[in-house]
Amino acid sequence: MTMKHTPGPWTVDAMGFIYASADSELPENSNQGAELVLAKLLSHSTVRTAGNASLIAAAPDLLAALEFAIDQCDLFPDVAEQARAAIRKAKGE
Repeated sequence: MTMKHTPGPWTVDAMGFIYASADSELPENSNQGAELVLAKLLSHSTVRTAGNASLIAAAPDLLAALEFAIDQCDLFPDVAEQARAAIRKAKGE
């Protein structure tokens, strides 16, 4: 299955910009060795917005961890199905 999102890792800065690393090159658009801006949170001064930015930046890592956890979840089918549903939602399926 092909990846529909920009590969991680993603980072967030103090101004609320969320970046993909310089080596997260998309097939259709090279960022030529520079960090790629994925998003900008409009009100980064609040604690909640900073938390949202951190959560967004962690999304690729969270998806990878959840996919790995499913592979280890054979004894817990209900948990595995909830995880699969979350992965489908994250992937837009």
